Amino acid sequence: MSEQVRSQQAHARALTVRPFLPDYFPGYDVYHWIDSDCWVQESYALDWYASAASQGALAVTPQIHHAYRHNQKNFAWRTQRMHAYYGPRAAQQLSWASYVNAGVFALRANAPHWTRWRHQFEAGLKACDGNMCCDQTALNHMLWTENLPVATLPALCNWLCHLAIPGYDVKRKRFCEPGTPGTSLGILHLAADTKNIRIRVREEGAIKDIGLRFPG
Repeated sequence: MSEQVRSQQAHARALTVRPFLPDYFPGYDVYHWIDSDCWVQESYALDWYASAASQGALAVTPQIHHAYRHNQKNFAWRTQRMHAYYGPRAAQQLSWASYVNAGVFALRANAPHWTRWRHQFEAGLKACDGNMCCDQTALNHMLWTENLPVATLPALCNWLCHLAIPGYDVKRKRFCEPGTPGTSLGILHLAADTKNIRIRVREEGAIKDIGLRFPG
């Protein structure tokens, strides 16, 4: 990471941690990362991540759901970083259908993914002189170019609120996927500008606003 990024984008330092989790916190069998702008609503998501990772696969969630709405800004963000890290050919071949989000994942300590992820990340940082920090770009490039086991979990396990605002089931008092079947979300990820979003719901004849943050 360049000194300019260190001084002007201090938050970017957090993006250098994930590929090195076993080094920072040694002694565990499985590492489960959850971004600080996420919260767990249903335990099934944690169980699914742990189960998939225990088999040696990278448990991670693609940015795919029938309710998601991707825009040009989202595409440009990914493409710009892929181009800066790995060149125009990689950017042109960017696989939108399998692009995963690194905000929530689980992986065994002895999985080969860690070494390859670090290698890809370091290569990307070197290519752009440390002026762009995005370990998620490195993770996706690694998955596209190297034959490593991956277990892709449904969007319910890492619901990206900036791609689709969740619905709310008044009876169950649960945030759920919008539309049918309205399954209760496992993990809500308040990515981008959704941290202070509020949605309007009708409960017992009254209209009220509910924030997307963890209740209370």
